[in-house]
Amino acid sequence: MVIRILCLLCLLGLTSTSEPPSPVIKVFDKADRDSSGSLDSKEFLLALNAFDKSGDGKVTEAEFVYRWVVVNQFGPEEEAKNIFLRSDSNDDSTLTKADMTPLFERFDKDDDNKVSLNEFLTTFHQLALP
Repeated sequence: MVIRILCLLCLLGLTSTSEPPSPVIKVFDKADRDSSGSLDSKEFLLALNAFDKSGDGKVTEAEFVYRWVVVNQFGPEEEAKNIFLRSDSNDDSTLTKADMTPLFERFDKDDDNKVSLNEFLTTFHQLALP
């Protein structure tokens, strides 16, 4: 019985594990400035800024791929390129503040003007699919 309860708590994320948080969760946590467990549109922009290597407010494909593959080790280059291309809503080959509204809406699955960690992880993985 105790084992079943512990397994259920682990599945629900209510117990700690010895594994460190995934890099995607670290990006989410860093952007979640008010520690509310969700990102508003301003905090969501901070998550994008984590990929802006040059700090010019524009994330190029090269910057995104570099941060995705080399710095954060989220996954392979092809996955990073898929996410970048699907996130560039105005097809100008950069991710900017202009891309954030449609991207935020895509992440905000329940239309509550917040992106929860679950929505963040789910949408990141959906964007990565070929």
